[in-house]
Parts: sequence; structure tokens; C-alpha cells
Amino acid sequence: MNKTFFSAFVCLLSIESFAQNDIDDVDFWIKPSVCVLSESEQHCEDSIDIIWRAKEMLSVCLWHDATNAKNDEQAILLNCWVEANQGRHTVKISTETSLTFFLKKDQQDSYLASQTFKVIHDTQRYRRRHRNPWSFF
Repeated sequence: MNKTFFSAFVCLLSIESFAQNDIDDVDFWIKPSVCVLSESEQHCEDSIDIIWRAKEMLSVCLWHDATNAKNDEQAILLNCWVEANQGRHTVKISTETSLTFFLKKDQQDSYLASQTFKVIHDTQRYRRRHRNPWSFF
């Protein structure tokens, strides 16, 4: 009886472990992930490599959306893979706002993974001090 209980317990643990790792094991990254605009630049123009890997075969689609959009824009479909465990996509962008890239499993609304390409506006100005630091007046 103890042997049967122990075998059933081990079997249940392994099923639970498999269910937890079903979708969570997706690696997703973008290169580069940041663009710093100088004061004279208005748009970031770059080529972004988007790479994903999974431990199991998935049917997924790659989407992107502007995170700082002024109006309610829809996400744009970039690429889809059918029964694949890895994928790579390169996209050329010209933007003044940050962009979010995300993977969605085919026919589902929830995201598997997401990464944000951040656009940073460098508005810091350097000024010369009007007086010397050792001056008393």
C-alpha cells in the first residue's frame, strides 16, 4: 500500500511540474533594446533583431505596438511561426516613441512574452557656470 501511494504521489508531482513549464519556458529578447536621441534628433532609425526560443514546439505570432501612442492604435502583426521552437525576425524602425514587441500563441489573447524597445530623449543641457567656485561674491 505504501509503495502504491508513493508511486501515485511521484506521478502527480511530475504531471504538475510539466503543466507549470508548459508555456513559461519561452526566452524572448530584442537587440538593441534602447535608443538615445540627442537634442537635434527627432526619430530613432534602427534595425532590431527579435529572437525567441522555447522548449517545446509552438505556433506563435510576433506583434508590435507603440507604448506611448496618442491614439488607440491596433497592434501590427510582424511574423508567424507554425510548430517551431525558435524564431528570428529583423525589423527596420523609425520611431520617436518606445515600441513593445510581444509573442502571442496562435488563437489566444494572452502574451507569452514581451520586450520593450525604449526611446530615450536626451534633453540634458550642459552650461558653464557664470562665476568661479572659489569666488565669494
